[in-house]
Amino acid sequence: FINNRDTFKNYPTTGPRVFVSEYAMYTNAGLGNLIAALSEAAFMTGLVRYSNAVPIASYAPLFVNVNDRRWNPDAIQFNSSATAPTPSWWNQKLFSLYTGSGLLATKDLGLNNMAYVATRGVNEQGRDVVWLTTVNWE
Repeated sequence: FINNRDTFKNYPTTGPRVFVSEYAMYTNAGLGNLIAALSEAAFMTGLVRYSNAVPIASYAPLFVNVNDRRWNPDAIQFNSSATAPTPSWWNQKLFSLYTGSGLLATKDLGLNNMAYVATRGVNEQGRDVVWLTTVNWE
């Protein structure tokens, strides 16, 4: 899944756009683990980097009742008395809070074990900010 971060690199930026629907890392993901979350985060850096071709994406599946599990992983596990977010849920949360609306150019560092993307935006205090999102899986 990590190697799919550049899937949309050469996709045309004019004409129809891509909706990446229901993505998740499920191979060796167990009930939702850090390795799966890192793989998804690396993939998500590509979604941000190529957002001119992929304006929308959705993670799935989102919820699972732990007493009626049919698929792994799910972002949020629950039962009748508690909920537990997985590392994949935290990815979604962090990307939603700390990704700007403008993409910044970055230099290819040739690092095979790292994915990164830089964006600019405005924080809660109204200040211009730059976010550098990095994912290192080694």
